[in-house]
Amino acid sequence: MAFDDFISQDVADSLVEKHNQNLIQAQKELLQWHWKLGHCGFQQVQSLFRSSNQNSPIIVAKLTAASSCSVPICASCRIAHLTRRTSTSSSVSNNPAQLMALRRNDLTVGQTVSMDQHISTTPGRLPHTKVKESPALKYTGGTIFVDHCSKFMYIYNQVSLGAGETLVGKCSFESTLSSFGFTVLNYHGDNGIFASQAFKDDCRTKGQNISFSGAGAHHQNGMAECSIQTVIGWARTMLLHAAVHWPAAANIQLWPFALEHAVYLWNILPDTMTRLSPLELISGSHNPDYSHLRHLHVWGCPTIVLDPRLQDGKKLPKWSPRSRMGCFLGYSPCTLIYCEPCTQLADWLHQPTLPFGS
Repeated sequence: MAFDDFISQDVADSLVEKHNQNLIQAQKELLQWHWKLGHCGFQQVQSLFRSSNQNSPIIVAKLTAASSCSVPICASCRIAHLTRRTSTSSSVSNNPAQLMALRRNDLTVGQTVSMDQHISTTPGRLPHTKVKESPALKYTGGTIFVDHCSKFMYIYNQVSLGAGETLVGKCSFESTLSSFGFTVLNYHGDNGIFASQAFKDDCRTKGQNISFSGAGAHHQNGMAECSIQTVIGWARTMLLHAAVHWPAAANIQLWPFALEHAVYLWNILPDTMTRLSPLELISGSHNPDYSHLRHLHVWGCPTIVLDPRLQDGKKLPKWSPRSRMGCFLGYSPCTLIYCEPCTQLADWLHQPTLPFGS
């Protein structure tokens, strides 16, 4: 079934509408937070509602029952996450002795960083070209870096997956890590572009060690493999959720923005045990009121965008609208919001916005 098959006005109504009597109010609130947090697990969302060890809840729900109510079904998750199961399929239980086996000895940020690449056959749109770039210049994949100690994740979308652009992504990641006062000591990845001479020479020049997984042993790079699977699953679900609820703005070529927003959510979501997020661990700072979580919005929701002529200090006719409709596509590195007007999909804006349904 193609992406366009889910773009239907017949299913655009939201489950949290007042006329839906199949869900109680607590389930509706839980579902809304599930959407805001990138369709992460319901159990993780409910754990954020609960207080623990004399600590107040990370997210204060309007209804206390939301922390313990039965879990509703998210249609977007069902569409995005179902997998094939045969009669010979079996469940695998985790071995407690192997828990954190790949990173239990990595106690400082940058001590070991796993990396891997993902490929997309659907070209992804660039953020600055107003859709005027040729298909050959659109994103075809990217490289993901995961720090073993903090689980901090960094994604670098790429037009080419060759050594040159991969090294640019490596330098961008190291620059981000350096801004927090850390350097990378060891890299681990699969063979392929990471085993190229250019990549190994760059590591050697910077005094970094690099190790590779054995032939057919992708589990040795499990940190990066699992991280890619998680954030791509979140991004795919957000894309399908937007297609179901707002067909007019749905565009599968927006996957780079959904993927970057999924990584952003991964980095700011607190661990249920330590109550610290990867970004807090790597930055050494803590936001005690978690206001950044309360201000999140559902990816792909309608957004009011200020008219760019007013941004430039110009005037508009007295009766002309001062804003237009946009689509929330996540946060750019400079903390502004990417928006895409429904009526003019070719224009990209980087302006202050006001999302709906917050």
